[in-house]
Amino acid sequence: MARPCVFEDDDGKVYLYWGVRAPKVARLKDNLLELAEAPRTIEYGNKNFFEASYMHKRNGKYYFSYNAGLGGFYGMADNPYGPFEYKGAINPKQRQDHHSILNYKGQDYFFYHWQNWNQGSKFRRNTAIEYLYYNEDGTIQEIVATEEGVKKVE
Repeated sequence: MARPCVFEDDDGKVYLYWGVRAPKVARLKDNLLELAEAPRTIEYGNKNFFEASYMHKRNGKYYFSYNAGLGGFYGMADNPYGPFEYKGAINPKQRQDHHSILNYKGQDYFFYHWQNWNQGSKFRRNTAIEYLYYNEDGTIQEIVATEEGVKKVE
């Protein structure tokens, strides 16, 4: 089962993102238990979506990212529904990366799982964290997986 993503926008509206092979989005009611609208299929500018939808926002842009079965990819839009302009890979070298992105103390971080070290496998994965950086135009720089990850945050 693919994990859903809950995203709260600046205006307090909350959205649910989910899907396998077809990404969906719907706004949630204030009780966060029911959909406030019919689900919409997300237009993301490609046909490589497999599962693990994720949404984050930075500088007024919405970033819809997901797992394509062979790594993480994303698109950008001006609203939480899209349509998203496909931008390419974030983490293309890690199968089933199932990532999330957050900002903590002014630094962006990329959380994912990695199966290629510490005796990992398709069904035995390791949690990893890397720094996430953006280009001047807002696009995301590709993640380079490291065994070290990030430094301890005080």
